[in-house]
Amino acid sequence: MTRTATKGFSLVEVMAAAAILAVGLAATFTAWNNGMALFEHQRHTTHGIHLSEAKLEELLMRVSSDPELQVGTVFGPEWFTAEGLASTGIGCPATTAGMPPGTPACRYRVTWESVPGGVAKVRVVSVTTTWNERGVERRVTLSTQRN
Repeated sequence: MTRTATKGFSLVEVMAAAAILAVGLAATFTAWNNGMALFEHQRHTTHGIHLSEAKLEELLMRVSSDPELQVGTVFGPEWFTAEGLASTGIGCPATTAGMPPGTPACRYRVTWESVPGGVAKVRVVSVTTTWNERGVERRVTLSTQRN
């Protein structure tokens, strides 16, 4: 009767274990990257909504004859930093498409306009916040009606 050595693992077993580990790590890193991208998108969207809401509230507080509520004209842009703080906009591009990520003072661009509503003496005021997220231009638009 011969005795075979049973100590250790064969090369096939080691390679199979390494392949399973590699697939598991790749799935984990992919899920992590997707989660971080989703977190970034939600953060930008939340900031965009807050900036649009703030500007819309500011416009609703103005009198109807205010020049910035003139029907048919696009106003702005106003620029905000990555933290949502007002920026001077000096050196910011005309649009956010292609905006370099290293330009934190030009993260969000807010514009607004008034268009005629469906009823006499009523206008629709819309505020749009735009930003660049991973090379894609994203936007949030909020609207309301006022006289």
